[in-house]
Amino acid sequence: MGTPKALLDWHGTPLVWRVTGVLARVASPVVIVAAPGQRLPDIPGVEVIADRAEGRGPLEAIATGLGALAGRSHTAFVSAVDAPFLHPDFVLAVTAALGADEIAVPDAFGHRHPLAAAYRTGALPAIEELMAAGMSAPAQLPDHLRARSIPERELVRPESLQNVNTPGEYRAALRRPQPLVQVDGEPVRASRLGALGLGRSRVVLNGVARTAGQDAPLVDGDVIETRERA
Repeated sequence: MGTPKALLDWHGTPLVWRVTGVLARVASPVVIVAAPGQRLPDIPGVEVIADRAEGRGPLEAIATGLGALAGRSHTAFVSAVDAPFLHPDFVLAVTAALGADEIAVPDAFGHRHPLAAAYRTGALPAIEELMAAGMSAPAQLPDHLRARSIPERELVRPESLQNVNTPGEYRAALRRPQPLVQVDGEPVRASRLGALGLGRSRVVLNGVARTAGQDAPLVDGDVIETRERA
């Protein structure tokens, strides 16, 4: 890409802000695994930890993140940062598919997607053994763990898998229509609450009261009311 993906602008906010905001709707805690010394914006309520070893790629990041959640959660959803179309419904559906397995991974569009998958945090020792044996590609994990493969036809909101790996893909993604939401019953396209021009008024987002000035990422299907329900 030529520049850190986490800091790419996504309709007024960094991409890392959007992805963590979407995850925070359905998961807690939310943890960012960053490269040692990587500069990131301050995101309230989100934990930032550094890779245990630099330059070892996404499999090391997965292990670092699972280790950070050990003892606090039995399940983790792992997402790459370049996932601007990530939808909470996708996260919930993939996580629900995990069942008694160690990993639930989408198998769609000709690829496995281990960076859009659900993991048992208890799988960390097995992953570390695989890394010690020389494994470096996350896509190999389902071959060595108890895995649930989710075919494309079963995916909810499969657009969540679209990422941006080149400047051309990034520009094309920005040209796509922004999420379609409802504001007081009227359809509006916007990627974040702050773009609706509601100032600091009280609003209700999907049934939850909040201040419009407390910006939040929006996704297809969101419903915003500009007055709290009585």
